[in-house]
Amino acid sequence: MSQRRTLSRPAGFLPDGPDARPETVVAGAPSLAGPEPRSPTAIPEEHLSRASSAADPTVGKAPPDPRVLLAAADPDARERWRQALAERLPECADAATAEDLGAALAERPPELILLEPAFPDGCGLDVLAGGSGGYSPGLVVFDACDNPDRWLEVVRHGADLVLPRGVNAQLLDAVVGNLLARIVPVGPRDAWQLDRLRWNLLSPHGRQIRLSHREQSLLACLCETPGQAVPREAILAALGVDPKAFDLRRLEILVRRLRTKVRSEAAQELPLTTVNGIGYAFTAPAWIARDV
Repeated sequence: MSQRRTLSRPAGFLPDGPDARPETVVAGAPSLAGPEPRSPTAIPEEHLSRASSAADPTVGKAPPDPRVLLAAADPDARERWRQALAERLPECADAATAEDLGAALAERPPELILLEPAFPDGCGLDVLAGGSGGYSPGLVVFDACDNPDRWLEVVRHGADLVLPRGVNAQLLDAVVGNLLARIVPVGPRDAWQLDRLRWNLLSPHGRQIRLSHREQSLLACLCETPGQAVPREAILAALGVDPKAFDLRRLEILVRRLRTKVRSEAAQELPLTTVNGIGYAFTAPAWIARDV
């Protein structure tokens, strides 16, 4: 979607005043998980299909939306942003320090970052500049100084927009809505969206799940023909393994872990259905983004 962005702290982009603190901007790279470890035992699929969402306390609880990260040392600033975006994004992830920001980028890179660069433990722009790979989040930087030349320099170093700290709530909501519309793949409203470029699965409710290589290969195979049973042999071929030498219990474990991950991170059941004697089917509308 977006080209690789090289970020560095623009000269002079520091807070004004006697209590000046370093500032921060963000960038990161999605981690590519390796092969799924083999479990010594496999849980029969018929037991997996009986799992009750009522028995799982994570089901029905909406986790913080990983698409948007509110990064600011000032809790009042984060709360203002949260209230401005409350209708569009009921929950957003937070970063109160430069260390939090770096950890968020490494664990689950967001699609969009709202950033007040000055943190007690470092500069947010430096954190972003230290990111590796082609990952390039949307970035809105807030600055207390009304200096167009400094704002221009920040934009040239990777920010999509620089806004004053006291920006109008309606304007902030509109800006975030426009950026997300361009950043996040858009398909049918009730569809699950698989982004093969970034190895993400987006639920119909907008929850983003980071995928391992095998997880995204599995879903890509099934989402090509939603509603149709896909034979295990075809799935194993998509995973790049030899069906004759591959233990089918490993496929069952992969499916079980993926269902658990989606249930935990999206507060929703993954519509991946076991078809006895054949394989699996994705039983909901699905949309695949290969290059956004």
